[in-house]
Amino acid sequence: MVLNCQSKKGKQAMQEERLAMQSFCDVFKYQWHETPHNTMAACDGVLVKEGELKAVGEVKCRYNVGFEDFFDRFNGEWLVTASKLQKCKDIADGLGVNFVGFLYLVDSKKLLFKPITSWRSEETETITNINNPTLVKRLNGFVDMAGSKYLSL
Repeated sequence: MVLNCQSKKGKQAMQEERLAMQSFCDVFKYQWHETPHNTMAACDGVLVKEGELKAVGEVKCRYNVGFEDFFDRFNGEWLVTASKLQKCKDIADGLGVNFVGFLYLVDSKKLLFKPITSWRSEETETITNINNPTLVKRLNGFVDMAGSKYLSL
């Protein structure tokens, strides 16, 4: 099975995610430790500061949507598979740390971030993944990114 991050598009997205997370870490003095890319990990990584685990993180890139467009066209809601959100939150809760979402809007070069404590769930049709434009119906989570902080990269 080829994981999404092993394809050409997946590798590009991973490069963008790493750039975004490195920028975040440079500004806020964290270290970002990614989960292995050869397995289907429940979260994308963890944030560490001064040797202490601070947060579980989920990071995604979105292409072809600008900063203003994201809030206008998508009402500032970030779509993530509901099961992924729940797994990340469960891990963070179990470790006693925050679950933080990082959404990098590549075209605008803006990284939105905020602690995620809740989301709206709805069964919707979305593309299968970054490599497969086939539509699938599944339970998705919609994270309200209103009030999120952001960095310009």
